[in-house]
Amino acid sequence: MRLELEVTEAVLLGESPALLEVLRPPRALGGRIALDDFGTGYSSLAYLRRFPLDKVKIDRSFGLDVPAEGIDTRAQLDALRAEGCAQGQGCLLGKPEELEGRHVATRIRVLGSSA
Repeated sequence: MRLELEVTEAVLLGESPALLEVLRPPRALGGRIALDDFGTGYSSLAYLRRFPLDKVKIDRSFGLDVPAEGIDTRAQLDALRAEGCAQGQGCLLGKPEELEGRHVATRIRVLGSSA
């Protein structure tokens, strides 16, 4: 089992320079950093790139389905299923398809027990 630190969005927004220095050492040692309650404050996904995050937990008040993207290996699929991810897309699940000869689309699939 690996150490995973959870930081709420409110803490992330209020302490960015100091928090970066606190988050880097555990991550460098193989720990994971998760952002909890994303969407309850004022941050954006672009803002999150500044931080060494491994996981973003979207607040349940949004009531959203969140499919995983980029599922290209069986190990990725198995890890997502183990975490309870219900939907996903990626080359392992199906190649992109052309629509009307111009647009590329990929299907979002339910991550059941077979793929």
